[in-house]
Amino acid sequence: MDQMQHSLDNLPDGGGPEWSLIYELNTALISQPLCTARQVALVNALHTTDVRFTAIVEHSSGEIGATYAAGYLSAKNAVRIAYYRGFHSHLAQGSGGKRGKMIAVGMSLYQALRFRSEFGTSLRVAASNSQKSCTLAGDAEAECTFVRVLEVVTAYHSHHMLPCAEPCLESMRKCGITVEKNPRHCAWYLSVWGPNGRSRSFDDADDLLLLKGQYWVNSLSKQRFFLRQ
Repeated sequence: MDQMQHSLDNLPDGGGPEWSLIYELNTALISQPLCTARQVALVNALHTTDVRFTAIVEHSSGEIGATYAAGYLSAKNAVRIAYYRGFHSHLAQGSGGKRGKMIAVGMSLYQALRFRSEFGTSLRVAASNSQKSCTLAGDAEAECTFVRVLEVVTAYHSHHMLPCAEPCLESMRKCGITVEKNPRHCAWYLSVWGPNGRSRSFDDADDLLLLKGQYWVNSLSKQRFFLRQ
């Protein structure tokens, strides 16, 4: 990314962009709907070649595209959810307005939970990505001693996202998110429900109601767990 940015910044006619590739990539207002739109387009492209999904495993913001692939959301509603997820992310902060960060650590979930307990409430296990890799999120001050701090300015899946919850939910209510009843009969494995994951079918009215807003708010602030076999 740096090499490509350098190329654009040094165009011979001096007409390089005023924007930065890396900055825009990490700007949630733009990157969130853009990533979801790309995922929806990829699913559609696969469908044109008669590729069909029998199961979906999702992670973080990628679950919006996964929900589309499973048949619960239309493209129209998927991109709206992604947009508001990014639009309200600027509200994220810890207690007293503390900045947030995320870091990748080479630890198991058990090790990460024990380690983060040393920092009290300032640090959370945001995601268990594999058996030996986790992501921690929380106050930037608590993470300044680490080497692999991720290039993000928002501590997703932690207490920092709680200020975003109500505004994001209200926005989705106002734009009228609707949900389908999984016509594709695709198993959807959720990482937000627990450390072992589980297949979920949103078949009854109460479950479908969650996907209109509350589920996506919970997704912002809760831990993400790797699906173990």
